[in-house]
Amino acid sequence: MFARLAIPLLLYFVPRFLPRIIRFVRLVWRLSFDKRVSIVLRMLLPLAIIYVISPIDLLKDTIPIVGRFDDLIVLS
Repeated sequence: MFARLAIPLLLYFVPRFLPRIIRFVRLVWRLSFDKRVSIVLRMLLPLAIIYVISPIDLLKDTIPIVGRFDDLIVLS
């Protein structure tokens, strides 16, 4: 049942949002190397990616809601 719904949704949403996502990624990439942007802001993206990939959690997953969504909070 899910596959019957997921495929049309993907065919609908991917062409609409993929160009926006690509432009956003290119913008973030360029800003991370721009000297006019402060070093603190340039380091936030790599630090967030390292935090999500690393096995060490600041908030354990045993905390009911916040522990599960801390990686999403950091990435957003």
